[in-house]
Amino acid sequence: MRTLNGVFVYLLILIACVNCTSSGELPLQAGHSSATVWQGMPEPITQRYPMMQMESVNNSDGGNAANGSLPVAILLDEADFFSCTEVEVSTLTDEIPNVDVSFIEADIHDALLELSLLTGLSIITDDSIEGIVSINFVDKSVDEVISAVIAPGNYGFRKFDSFIYVGSQSPVSPSFHLLSDTCTYKPVYMQAFEMVKLLTPYYQQYVNYHETLGHISIVAPSSIQARIQKDLRIFDQAPQQILLEMSIVEVSEEALDMLGVKWRREALGGDASAYQENIF
Repeated sequence: MRTLNGVFVYLLILIACVNCTSSGELPLQAGHSSATVWQGMPEPITQRYPMMQMESVNNSDGGNAANGSLPVAILLDEADFFSCTEVEVSTLTDEIPNVDVSFIEADIHDALLELSLLTGLSIITDDSIEGIVSINFVDKSVDEVISAVIAPGNYGFRKFDSFIYVGSQSPVSPSFHLLSDTCTYKPVYMQAFEMVKLLTPYYQQYVNYHETLGHISIVAPSSIQARIQKDLRIFDQAPQQILLEMSIVEVSEEALDMLGVKWRREALGGDASAYQENIF
């Protein structure tokens, strides 16, 4: 009566389903039992860096029966993903003792001039520096004082061998090259243009990306450079993963009839031939 007697059907039975984590747990690898799970970061979208190295660590669940350990993917130092131009670090202020100084509604130019006279340091400013500050310093380093004095505007400073330069951090400023450094970042999990769009418009003016090479270039003063690098690390995170464990079961049609399972036969109008051809 039945043309499908003896035909075997494969049913995919989902035994364990979703295990989403923000820590980047990876799916099971071939050749490992269900007790062996790869941890760490998932497969990156590019292989520009040898970002993972395999190490043997102790397994909290008892580990491998042979040696009690599992191979775990360990992320290399995240600084490896940034490539920056070498910059000499000036020691100009290292020997200057901490200072006590107060400014009451003082022009930033005048405050920097007073600090220069107090410490004997040559402090050069560009024409864009303007603003008023009122602040009191007790036992503070020269670097801390300068940073606080120029905080009201988009200003930065850099120490050179014989002087300190204070200027605008805007990319259109003629003195921008004196304050800025260049770094490149090669994303691991996201596309470069996606990461740039996640930055605020203020930080986007310091960032460019190369569509073909897929890297991001950052040209900015040190404080802005550090903030952009921090944001990029936050954005470029491992996506959430789904861990599935499946088994394949072979069931005859007689067993299906005993279970009362008709599957797609009714949907196909009882056409046995169509059912046979389209069951999967």
